[in-house]
Amino acid sequence: MIKIRINLTEILLLLLYFQDEKGNQSIAGRLKLEKLVFLAMKELEKRGYEIADSDFGPYKEGPFSLRLYNIINFLNEDKKALQVIKSNKTEVFQLTDDYQKKITEEIQKATNKKIMLIFDIIKNIKRLNILPNKYLLALVYTKYPEYTVKSEIKEDVEKSIDDLFENVKKIISRQDINELLDELKKARSRVVASIGQ
Repeated sequence: MIKIRINLTEILLLLLYFQDEKGNQSIAGRLKLEKLVFLAMKELEKRGYEIADSDFGPYKEGPFSLRLYNIINFLNEDKKALQVIKSNKTEVFQLTDDYQKKITEEIQKATNKKIMLIFDIIKNIKRLNILPNKYLLALVYTKYPEYTVKSEIKEDVEKSIDDLFENVKKIISRQDINELLDELKKARSRVVASIGQ
């Protein structure tokens, strides 16, 4: 069976293409953009997709990819696919109109079920765009504690975990909440234990 490969650039562009729960396509801040790409990558890997160029590893604020950082910088300088707008000291990332049209055309041509599943996975991750960074980090830290070993913000994130339980209910269906809450409770114990080390 042939594995379908996807790379970080494709994940990034699809995340910027799909809308979140509030109808936004843009993503505010590098930290949020990077963590959403990371979560999408992990979900794709779980379902058997191969990520062609991932180099995520533990860093000061959890999972970090130098390759993704460089991709964002290249796309920003190139100006063909990505626009970066400065807004109150925050970079807001969005696709150019031309690239928006190009992706729309490609999506309309897609018929392979495995490709369509990629779109669904990334759409679901994009729903998390409405979360404040502290809750997004809490989610990443609880699901993937192995990426927090070099974190300088672990204690702050641990404080946000309790708030996450209430706020995540707003964006995830009731059925998913019970599963997620059980997973977060287990993961919270691992994070708290790692803080004490």
